[in-house]
Amino acid sequence: MRRYLLQAFDVRTLLRLPTGIFQAQGVKANILFFDAKPARKKPWTERLWVYDLRMNKHFTPK
Repeated sequence: MRRYLLQAFDVRTLLRLPTGIFQAQGVKANILFFDAKPARKKPWTERLWVYDLRMNKHFTPK
């Protein structure tokens, strides 16, 4: 699956979210942002922006 995603998409951003931002406590979550591209053997991704929002804060749904 990873190989396919790298061949068919340009992964441009990785957003790291804090633990507990969703319903289940202790679940770690990341969000990937893609741009669709025609498939090729060489991966499209040359640069990846990483935003880390995990500043040791824990969120609880209310």
